[in-house]
Amino acid sequence: MTQTMNPPIGTGRIFGTFAAIPGKAASQMNIKVGAGNDPGSLGVSYRISVQGGR
Repeated sequence: MTQTMNPPIGTGRIFGTFAAIPGKAASQMNIKVGAGNDPGSLGVSYRISVQGGR
């Protein structure tokens, strides 16, 4: 899944919820920050968190 966002400074975005795949457990989340066509996204501090449940 690819999603693009541009929130105002000091705000954020929540993605989800996503249904679990029976018999599988997530062990890795891939997050890409920045892009070649958006050089302003580099050199900035970001906080990313992932939350899971049963």
